[in-house]
Amino acid sequence: MPRFTSHRRPSYRLGPFAMPRFLIVCFAGASLLTMPASFAEGGEGSAKSPDAYVALANAAYHSGDPSTCSEMFGKALDAGLDGFLGPFNGACCAALAGDPETAFQRLGILVERGYRQVASLEGDEDLNSLRDDPRWKEIVARVQANRDAFVESVHGELLELYEADQADRSGDMRNFDWAAISARDEARRQRVFELIEEGAPKVGSDYFHAAMVLQHGNEPDHYKKAHELAKKAAELDPTLDTAKWLSAAAWDRYLWNTDQPQIYGTQYSRPNGGAWTMEPFDREAVTDDERRALNVPVLADAEKRLESMNAQLEKQQEEAAKAEASADEAHEEPHAGQRLPSEQ
Repeated sequence: MPRFTSHRRPSYRLGPFAMPRFLIVCFAGASLLTMPASFAEGGEGSAKSPDAYVALANAAYHSGDPSTCSEMFGKALDAGLDGFLGPFNGACCAALAGDPETAFQRLGILVERGYRQVASLEGDEDLNSLRDDPRWKEIVARVQANRDAFVESVHGELLELYEADQADRSGDMRNFDWAAISARDEARRQRVFELIEEGAPKVGSDYFHAAMVLQHGNEPDHYKKAHELAKKAAELDPTLDTAKWLSAAAWDRYLWNTDQPQIYGTQYSRPNGGAWTMEPFDREAVTDDERRALNVPVLADAEKRLESMNAQLEKQQEEAAKAEASADEAHEEPHAGQRLPSEQ
């Protein structure tokens, strides 16, 4: 199931995730959705909105309870959750819970909503139990048909540049060769600027694809242009929630890179290798309603994410310290009278 953060927006000033690129892969991958802007306040009894049920579903998934996860995604869908997140992740949880009928019903909804990420669908391990069912091939074929139709509707080269950008940011970021990625980023940016000059972008997705490539630039003007392009994409196609999010994220990144505080709360950094922070951050510059309008998590949720990221970082550091101590102990010189294993 997708680990929803935002297109995994790798800003590498950002944080371990970065868009919500929710490349769709059941809770572990990456795709093109966005996390609901707000979560539930309170416990299960207060879960009346789609966003609230999604929060409960995610919690159940991460606690190893796919049945409850599936139930909560079902309630989210019944409550009006739109987009890809509900049917995709709901199918993942249903499959893990041993409920193929519900899983395929939700995959059918996913296809009807236009889902087109064939590789993500076929590569998601949470759906493995469905692959021998005759209905699986039909679902894959319909997703491929969605993709083929989409490819016909957008500028081909801008799509290729965007997908190459995203492919460079898939997987474990700790293993990335940033020098090589940066060189490819520069080549992609140059070509995007050429295509913009030629008037290549026509539809909302074209502008979004160009914007995402520029979001991974290295100068303030790149981020400013990414903001403008993402804003244009959302104006042309109001259903592009990822473009709305990107317009905010690109502006925050522009502000940070011009020594100003971000205003939406989309950027995370680790100054000098320390704890994750959103600072500098002007929390009162925009309202939570304005954040919701751009598909950005509300302030309380952004703060919770920051807390979670630092808790995860602390755990990783503790594990690394233990591993280092064990390694040091294993290589200690034997004291007088102590025999090496090979001598015993």
